[in-house]
Amino acid sequence: MSDRLDQYSSQQKDFWNVADEKSARFSRIYLDETRSESAWHQDAAKAAQIVLTGIEPKEDWTILEVGCGVGRILDVLRNRLTVRRLIGVDISESMIAFAKERLADDDRVQLRVGNRYDLSMIPSSTVNFAYAVDVFIHIYDVDVVLNYLGEVQRVLKEGGCFRFNVRRFDPTLAFHSSLGGRFARIMHQLGIWSTGKHRWYPGEEAGFCGNQFLPREIKKLVRLSRLSVLEMWEEGAHLWCTLKKPSGARESKPAEIIVTTQIAQ
Repeated sequence: MSDRLDQYSSQQKDFWNVADEKSARFSRIYLDETRSESAWHQDAAKAAQIVLTGIEPKEDWTILEVGCGVGRILDVLRNRLTVRRLIGVDISESMIAFAKERLADDDRVQLRVGNRYDLSMIPSSTVNFAYAVDVFIHIYDVDVVLNYLGEVQRVLKEGGCFRFNVRRFDPTLAFHSSLGGRFARIMHQLGIWSTGKHRWYPGEEAGFCGNQFLPREIKKLVRLSRLSVLEMWEEGAHLWCTLKKPSGARESKPAEIIVTTQIAQ
């Protein structure tokens, strides 16, 4: 399995590693042909508001962003919050380089290049709150999603929370009214077929592509990762979740690839 995921991660790195900061911001993170700076900052502020709603960070907190890109949300948070540490991780070397240019003047901010599909550079039980905005929507392999959930569970302190979004799958809108379409809709509604169980294989697309999930599919992944669901809500084409690491939860091993045969059952 790791060879397959190594190939997938390599393709993803190639896609997100862009040559210049403008392209990183406006052709990868915030798609805008006009390259409006005001729209960029408004969208970053909106994303930060989603991240912080209902969360009350304390001064001794460490906050982690999975898939920080060029640091657009971290830039907002560092100006709003008085916390001990803000950590950003991204699989793209160029994104991290651009983020360092933006955030280098703040010694609370630590930026790391992600190691394939894990968070092995972060020690266990050191993070109070973690989030990922528009990251899992671009992950086209359920094993990678599950492994990130397991890694977040490992690095969170007991009682720590993780907020993220995925693509929401709606079987009632996904298929035509033909006999085949109705059959496919029923199979998805019954859970026999699932877009959320997709595993990437060589020759398939990467880049912006990502799995789509029903709420019950996300809940199953959450259980496998030894986290618990605090809240889940729909917003447009996305499904947002806030998870919690329960007290006494057994931690995942660093960089462990969790076997996901149970997902197909």
